[in-house]
Amino acid sequence: MGKPESDEKPDKRERLFPAMLLILLITAILSAASMGYLYMVNTTPVELRREETLATYTQQAHYTWRAYLKPNVVYLNASRIEDTTPMYMRVVKLLEIRLRYTFTSNPQGNVTVRYRLETTLRSPKEGGWSIPIRLNASYKGEETFKGAARLELKLTLDPNGYWDLIKTVEEETGTYSSEYHIEVSPYIEVEADLGSRKLEETLNPKLTVKLQYRTDMGDVISLEGTEYSKPGQITETKVITREDVVRQRGYALIASITSVSGLAGSLIGVAKTRPRRREEPITRELKQVEDILVETKGEPHLRRGHTVVRVSTLEDLSKLSELLMKPILASKAQDQAILYVLDGQVKYIYKLERREDETT
Repeated sequence: MGKPESDEKPDKRERLFPAMLLILLITAILSAASMGYLYMVNTTPVELRREETLATYTQQAHYTWRAYLKPNVVYLNASRIEDTTPMYMRVVKLLEIRLRYTFTSNPQGNVTVRYRLETTLRSPKEGGWSIPIRLNASYKGEETFKGAARLELKLTLDPNGYWDLIKTVEEETGTYSSEYHIEVSPYIEVEADLGSRKLEETLNPKLTVKLQYRTDMGDVISLEGTEYSKPGQITETKVITREDVVRQRGYALIASITSVSGLAGSLIGVAKTRPRRREEPITRELKQVEDILVETKGEPHLRRGHTVVRVSTLEDLSKLSELLMKPILASKAQDQAILYVLDGQVKYIYKLERREDETT
């Protein structure tokens, strides 16, 4: 007797189960890899910001000076000295100061330089007095250059010519000091056309001439702030779109959709080809008569000329009653009840016993 047709189909389908498991493993690995790739490319910036230098420039200011001297011994009777600091105040007759300013750029362009000069006599003490003074110099000006700009300012001062003014201010304010400053403050404004950009910059190269007396070196003149340099650049931020990243995002999305779809399909395939639990032949045969089957406890045995059959459940006894069209009889005792159906010499019995939870 051959197998039923219904058994042959599951066998053919179940033979595909190992292959479907392998496909499931492969698609799971591909899905994980594609999702990782998708995450990586989506966290990679599509736009890059890059600073590009359009122009560079430098402003420089340099002070030089020349001191004209009275007849002296300390400087070997020299009539002048240059770029020396400190200098002995009592032998200095006149101080000539030169400011050389330069503006250079790359690329070059038209440059306009405007300047104004302020000079102040002040006490160096905190909150001390200050008085504007006028030197022998040009105090305002404007010049235009093509390419590099070069400006030179010249001023002269008599460092010993301010003591009367200082003494007057001391008497008026009641303050005294052994040091006073002459501050030379040029304000230089630059406008330059550098390529496609316009530059506007300022520089304030302040020079301090210190008049000091009764120091360890004696009465001296010293200069501070003689060198200035201010570099700069004009930059532009450019946004660059990375086309390779855009393409990779598209590829990653397609790969992820494909692999996930394959994973879903393989999961369905595994579910359909998974071996099902097979019933034993006896169980399968019994199912064919389960509507009329009555389960017994053990084999029937003879008792006082009757065949006694103990059934497993009250439902089985009820089923027998319907099949045999016999009534269910009951015999009750204190702790149990015996239900039975008589069919000639056969006695079908089901025993009901009182449970412990019913007695409490």
